[in-house]
Amino acid sequence: MNAEIHYPGGGLILPLRSAYDWELMLETVGDCAARKGGLSLCMGKYEWRVGRAETASPETCSECQGPLRKVVYRRNRRRLCSRCMKATQ
Repeated sequence: MNAEIHYPGGGLILPLRSAYDWELMLETVGDCAARKGGLSLCMGKYEWRVGRAETASPETCSECQGPLRKVVYRRNRRRLCSRCMKATQ
């Protein structure tokens, strides 16, 4: 499977064959979201909207109920933190 990262002005396609690939993809997505403000992450049949977490927002992760810090992954009504997104591999 590949991860397709689309952001204003460009995009990337990264392979997801190992745990290291997932770690690299999540780091890349976090960096891009911090710089660009938002992006689309497509993996297989799923599309996630990724953006910076609002510091003043009381949003919590749908999985661990922890606060959403730097980056938030959104799909439908789910909101995941980076740690829980990594666990979806």
